[in-house]
Amino acid sequence: MKERRLQVQADRDRIARDLHDSIGQQLAAVRMKLNALPESAEAEDAGRFLDSTIQEVRAISHNLLPEALQFGWVPALEDLCEKMTVPGGPAISLEVEEQARNTAFSRQQELSIYRIIQEIISNTLRHAEARHLRITISRNERTFFIHTSDDGKGMDTAVPASSPGIGWKNITARANLLRGRMEISSRLLQGTQLHIAIPLS
Repeated sequence: MKERRLQVQADRDRIARDLHDSIGQQLAAVRMKLNALPESAEAEDAGRFLDSTIQEVRAISHNLLPEALQFGWVPALEDLCEKMTVPGGPAISLEVEEQARNTAFSRQQELSIYRIIQEIISNTLRHAEARHLRITISRNERTFFIHTSDDGKGMDTAVPASSPGIGWKNITARANLLRGRMEISSRLLQGTQLHIAIPLS
């Protein structure tokens, strides 16, 4: 049974990689070719349909469970932070308080927490121009907290609500799925702080 579960997980991981690395790249290449065509109503309609398809492929690949989560959400986040600490990018630190480490979640909840933090790290790498990103996870009797803080260039706190990108939409959607409340504070050249409070009952 264990071997079967591992094989299923390996298949899911392979499908996710294929969707992201192969199909996603091919669709992006088609989008570039479409952009090079003369403007027309037909090309515009095709572009909208293609963009929708690209977003759907990304959403499907993101929803496939990462292999690291089979060892628990804390080791998975530790592995994620290590892998996403890259030369030239911010130093990423993760602190999970002891009480929070023992919090049990469903697989879907674990996936949502993992994807939220993955998207936060990805957004910080792409946009914040930060040197450090600190992620702190804690809890009390009723609430589970995710707090992130970077020392980057700051951002307009209205961006998550109006952003056309899928990153902030994913963070917001997954926080809502967990019935979480999200607050963002930021100041120019003084970084950005994100706080998510998730009820445990």
